[in-house]
Amino acid sequence: MQETMLYQSKTMKFNVVGNNDIVIVKRMYEQNYYKFPERMDGMNVIDIGAHIGAVAILCAERGANVWAFEPTKRTFECFKKNVEQNNLQDKIKIFNLAVGNKGMRELYVDTGPIVTGK
Repeated sequence: MQETMLYQSKTMKFNVVGNNDIVIVKRMYEQNYYKFPERMDGMNVIDIGAHIGAVAILCAERGANVWAFEPTKRTFECFKKNVEQNNLQDKIKIFNLAVGNKGMRELYVDTGPIVTGK
């Protein structure tokens, strides 16, 4: 797995792989990119393709119960660390699975190094 670095938002810590992940976290925490409500107490959220967990963690931090799915093993491991270091295991259930229609499907995963820009 490619080495991760720690990024600290105003309230949460994230293991990120590169600059692209930092952009995602900044959009969630500094810009409220998807316009999630400030309080999500009692809401249930399903995050399909959770990546490093920026959306799942934001929703859980605001009070939601989250079920998150990330099929790529190396990204899932980073996501798992993020949930644990922010003590959100009781709010986020994570699954290293893909979600789709019933039956077998091919899942294409890029296993090469993650390239980031400056």
